[in-house]
Amino acid sequence: MKIKEKIEFIDEIRKFNIETEYIIVKPNWVSNKFGEYTEPEIIDWLFESFPKQKKIVIESYTPWRGLNGTKINADLIEGKKFWEDYQNQDREFLKETGNEKILKKHKVEYINITNEVWANRCIEPEIIKKEVNNIKFEEFYGYIPEKIYKLKNKSTLISLAKIKTEEENKKIIVSLSIKNLFGLIPDPKRDKYHRNNDKNIFQAIIDIFKIYTSIFRSTLWINEGIRTLVNHYCTDDQTIEKNKNLLFVGKNPIEVDSGTCWAMGVDPNKILYLK
Repeated sequence: MKIKEKIEFIDEIRKFNIETEYIIVKPNWVSNKFGEYTEPEIIDWLFESFPKQKKIVIESYTPWRGLNGTKINADLIEGKKFWEDYQNQDREFLKETGNEKILKKHKVEYINITNEVWANRCIEPEIIKKEVNNIKFEEFYGYIPEKIYKLKNKSTLISLAKIKTEEENKKIIVSLSIKNLFGLIPDPKRDKYHRNNDKNIFQAIIDIFKIYTSIFRSTLWINEGIRTLVNHYCTDDQTIEKNKNLLFVGKNPIEVDSGTCWAMGVDPNKILYLK
């Protein structure tokens, strides 16, 4: 659907009658480039949709939220040596984009998954394995912060995704609310899942999706291209479209992502993780 005003956004979100004590929001903060990250205005609208709930934002580090144009291109093991640099990068990102003000305005707690892994504040993998099994990347069992896990029965997990098409990459094609959870893998580089022409990325998306949707019974899935959306993401032909006013939201992630695909002219049957 198309929306133009904050009240329209809030009305759509409130139709789902979410009454959990907490909302845990995964935005899309992959980089600090204009149009590629979830704007503070949209996050502000989402938080205003939940005046009674306590609010948490979750994300992981990436090499692309670079501080002053620099990149830290390290995996989960090597990256710990640059922990302070990643923290500085995150603080600068929040400040430069205006998201810092929104988090303060709504008294939001920000939990960085990579920080929790490096600080050894995650639930024992065997506990998570009891929640969900039959995943390929078993290291994911050890990537769930204790604080998040303890709130699972009081919380609604919200995937707030920026609409991005990347049809040149046949393993992804679009980046929407399900793929957005890929950003909760704490490895900043995530090269293991991208290497060999993105051979393992669809399985990694499925695995992290299985884990989080097994832990959180209450979820909401949002794809938005309200102020900006991205076409031909991560290619030389990348373009940012402004003010398309697009919003897709629902409780069923397959339906939300598939509906978004059709609206963007993409056949969802071609997307491996949706199949």
